[in-house]
Amino acid sequence: MEKWAQVALVAAGGANFVLLCYVIWKVRNANRREMELKLTQIKQSVEKISADIDTLKLELTHEQHVRRRVRTRNQVVSDRDSEFQSTYESRNGESDNFFDFSDEEPNSKPNRKSLEEILLEIDDKDLECQSNSHTCGEVIKVLVELCPRHNPPLDTSSLTSAEVAWRLARCYIHSVAHMKESGINVVQITDTVKLGISYSEAAIRLDNDSWISHKWYAICCGTLSQSESTQEKARLGAEYKNHLEIAIKLAPNEPTLYHLMGNWYFELSHLSWVMKKAATTLYGNIFSGTVEQAEEMFLQAENLKPGFWIRNQVFLAKCCLKRGDKSGAEEWTRKALGTNVSTPDDNEAKTEAMKIANENSWEILHFIQN
Repeated sequence: MEKWAQVALVAAGGANFVLLCYVIWKVRNANRREMELKLTQIKQSVEKISADIDTLKLELTHEQHVRRRVRTRNQVVSDRDSEFQSTYESRNGESDNFFDFSDEEPNSKPNRKSLEEILLEIDDKDLECQSNSHTCGEVIKVLVELCPRHNPPLDTSSLTSAEVAWRLARCYIHSVAHMKESGINVVQITDTVKLGISYSEAAIRLDNDSWISHKWYAICCGTLSQSESTQEKARLGAEYKNHLEIAIKLAPNEPTLYHLMGNWYFELSHLSWVMKKAATTLYGNIFSGTVEQAEEMFLQAENLKPGFWIRNQVFLAKCCLKRGDKSGAEEWTRKALGTNVSTPDDNEAKTEAMKIANENSWEILHFIQN
């Protein structure tokens, strides 16, 4: 009996040993598979990081190229469309395939564009924005999409880019011109101008040294003043001049700023006595202005960049006429009519030049041929 008991114990011990060996084998096998899986995952992660580094190198090279391109364009776009009293010629039609910013093809990696590159494309579309309301609306959508946390048009506090903000203001001023052409009511137009003011204010808040932000704030104020009360006109006029003066200090070689300041003096020279009195009572001598001061500003703009804007030449002709200098007026009218048209505003200004020539019995065809 004891013998069989001993045999049973030995058999049990052997079974336990085999079971133990099996367990150890399973554990080692499981650990090996787990380690192989981890090594595979690590290898894949390393390959992904390497690919990401290569992509970042390409993006960095591309962005450096774009930044060089931005710097060569005089730091900021010098807009020739800035005359705040201008009306733009209406052109029908829509732009197909507008702003395909994704540059994505099926089964290909997305090619993300930098902010600078997108803004350059928007600036290239600005002339079209002046003449095409649809394009203008599309540009506004693109600019708003660059501010993902922004909830337009109620709040501008979340904006982070002055470059985006002043371009939004510019687009809303273009929209106002389109609305006027379409006969939209004054209330809607005023609301749209106020959006422009809101965005240009945000641009100044984000970058107080941005001359073009001050410029567009001034233009928005000038546009809004056209539909406001006498007291509000005076306030907006003071804002207009103040911010133009700041812009000129920041960019003394920008001709459009001198044209806008000349416009200020020209309008003041035609201001009614009642309006002048009210404005002077509220803001002092800031509202004193003469045709001679206006002409000085227009000439400064022309000296900086001769022929840069037909409207500037037209205003120089108007100043000469106001001073009784018909010879000078004829010369500037000739230059205006002989300059090539490149914007809707140029068309409008050239029409004014033709009107001046007709009123003074000057031969228009002679001007254009010479």
